[in-house]
Amino acid sequence: MSEQRNAYVEHLKTQLDEWNAELEQMEAQVREAQADMREEYEKQLERLRKERETYVVRLEEIMAASDDAWRDLRRAMEQSWEDLRRGMVKAHSRFKDD
Repeated sequence: MSEQRNAYVEHLKTQLDEWNAELEQMEAQVREAQADMREEYEKQLERLRKERETYVVRLEEIMAASDDAWRDLRRAMEQSWEDLRRGMVKAHSRFKDD
């Protein structure tokens, strides 16, 4: 892998670790939430888990791609990252509000 791609992959892995930690915190909040809010929180977490899985798949594709092809995959990765980031921000603010 090229140095540029290695640095990019490491950045993505670091971000994923941070999001995983945030998801764990939110999951703990769901377990402690009142029953009427728990179902809504679970739906939000399930959406985030799916977006995270898309992110992981894209990351694996980038890691397996040739040096030339990974740049093309980067665009899809950045869209997955943005989707997950927006979802995390929305869920995080929702969990704080309640």
